[in-house]
Amino acid sequence: MKAHTALWVPVAVGLMLSACSTTSSQDSGSGETSQDMEMSTNQGNDIPDPEQTAADSSDVQALEEALSKNQAELDRLSSLLDEKDQRIAQLETDGTSAEALLDLEQEKTKRDALESRYQALQFENSQLQEQIQQLSAENATLNEKITQLVNESSQSEEWQQHYLSALDEKQSLQQQVVQLRQQNTFLASQLAAAREEHQLLRKQYNQLSIAPSESNAREQAQAEQISSLQASIADYQAKIRQQEMALKDYRAQVISLEGAIDSHADMEARWLAMDQKLATAQANNTRLAEQLATAQASLNEKNQQVTDLNEALAKLKNDLGVLENDTISLQAESHSMDLQLASSIRAVNWQLPNEMALNNTFEILVTASVAQPVLGQSYEAELITDSEIQMISNAKVRANVQAGRLQWRWRLTGLNEKPEAEMNLLVRQQMSFNNQTIPRLVYQENQSLALINTNLFEKYGYWTIAILLGLLGGFLIGRIGKGKAPVKVS
Repeated sequence: MKAHTALWVPVAVGLMLSACSTTSSQDSGSGETSQDMEMSTNQGNDIPDPEQTAADSSDVQALEEALSKNQAELDRLSSLLDEKDQRIAQLETDGTSAEALLDLEQEKTKRDALESRYQALQFENSQLQEQIQQLSAENATLNEKITQLVNESSQSEEWQQHYLSALDEKQSLQQQVVQLRQQNTFLASQLAAAREEHQLLRKQYNQLSIAPSESNAREQAQAEQISSLQASIADYQAKIRQQEMALKDYRAQVISLEGAIDSHADMEARWLAMDQKLATAQANNTRLAEQLATAQASLNEKNQQVTDLNEALAKLKNDLGVLENDTISLQAESHSMDLQLASSIRAVNWQLPNEMALNNTFEILVTASVAQPVLGQSYEAELITDSEIQMISNAKVRANVQAGRLQWRWRLTGLNEKPEAEMNLLVRQQMSFNNQTIPRLVYQENQSLALINTNLFEKYGYWTIAILLGLLGGFLIGRIGKGKAPVKVS
């Protein structure tokens, strides 16, 4: 119990230090924000407080001390794991007795526990190293900004702008650090779940590997019982044969006594005694026959039990094979999912015109390169346009990775005039897992182009005709009104 406590003490200390560093960074961030607000309102010319840099340096030293302690604990756990591996190898070579198998399983359980602690400390070390790097980078950035602000011009407005931009950059870096920690926590929970599933599968595998040895022991016990029953049956059969021989002797004696009964009257009592012996022998024969039948029934029952045990053993072996195949397929699917998650899109290029006349068909070509491509991986691109643009081809286009490149093509036409017609591009990775396709959004972007109406008649003709018709109507109305006017008589 003391050994387990000694193992977990460094882990608890490391977690407390990481929590303290996170709290101190958050407190310092809030303090700096309040100072920024005061400086922006009062328009002061003070340089940032160096106590923050000293606090960050102390946090870095504390994290480095926790890292050194965890490294020492990792070295000790590594030596313990080596000892457990040697012990397991020795137990595997000693034999397959029940005690050896029990010791082997106990050693494997202890080794799994040590390995889980070792991996937890490694994960904590990686987190501590990331925190140290982040704090060191933040300290270096702050020192550079402070030096730059001191050496720059003494004008208050320019100094405040540079200072506020530096603080904004630091706040964005702190937000990125918080997001990375959340992602690390999520990945740690997934890793713990995967380890629990691996340990559960390992326990099931151990139980299934132990089951055949237990069934073999049962078969040996059943075989010993069957051999003892067969020996009892043989003894009963020998006794029955002896009784039959005795019956034959008794019958011969009865016949000889019956022949001599006339001459020897005193032999009647002897004949009655022999008759009683005959009845006793027949009763013994009946009892032995019943015992023989009982033994035969017990033998049949034991044979049936042996058959059932053989069938159960075959089923256990089949289940063990299925479990091993499922484990292999699960590991393959997990490795494939890791490769697909590591793949990403970069260097996306658009080929489209800046402006296009209405009712003219034009083409948009989008190309991209894939980092860490997966063989046979497909990406589906969806182009979403405004209502002024009509999609001639399908909006969703799927392309496979070829030589680390992707290419999508669409055909469109303009319907109405618009200076900036927007188009949104969504790219989804078609991930394959367990014979299922899972779309994952990996890229999105928007572009715009100008739709111009080049038909002058359609653009201005209707207005010209309307104006001319209005003028003509006014002229005709004037002429009609003039014709109906009364003639003045002088």
